[in-house]
Amino acid sequence: GSHLMSFVYAMQRGWTASDEPSFVLVSDLKGAREAFWQGLADGFLWEMFMTKPLVDAGEWRRVDVCRAPWPAFALVTRDDLLPTAADTLRTTLATVRPHALALAADRPRLIREVTERFDLATADAEAWADQITWSCTPTLSRSSWDAACDALTQVGILDHTPAPDEVLAVGICELV
Repeated sequence: GSHLMSFVYAMQRGWTASDEPSFVLVSDLKGAREAFWQGLADGFLWEMFMTKPLVDAGEWRRVDVCRAPWPAFALVTRDDLLPTAADTLRTTLATVRPHALALAADRPRLIREVTERFDLATADAEAWADQITWSCTPTLSRSSWDAACDALTQVGILDHTPAPDEVLAVGICELV
């Protein structure tokens, strides 16, 4: 995700392929901290609220914010698993949906859980929650699809926009 977002960030600023930096694979937040400590990395793109405690503590410095042109999370599977995993995916979605709906409906609980789990200040958890748009059904909006495909094509990840049924699990996820 952060590697892909570096291309989106560059595209949003009009940088060209000749400006492409070299990348160090750090995997996650812990890996980024280690890479910084060891002098192996100079920058890192990650969700801003998850890095805020490090910024607030003075360990890191936020330089900018890059907004993704697509929804943040998706449930995915390999094509070869889909025929045998469809029921498992439906069960997973049916299990997760009530929990997501409960969090969406109970802001105090959401704030409390995010504050405790991610060591965020209450004000930061509230600011994070203010940015959340909940989608608790297995659907993808046409505008999100178009934005993602356009961005991925512009940064060279895709060479064309695939048909939705080439990517979406038909019968599980619907383009709306």
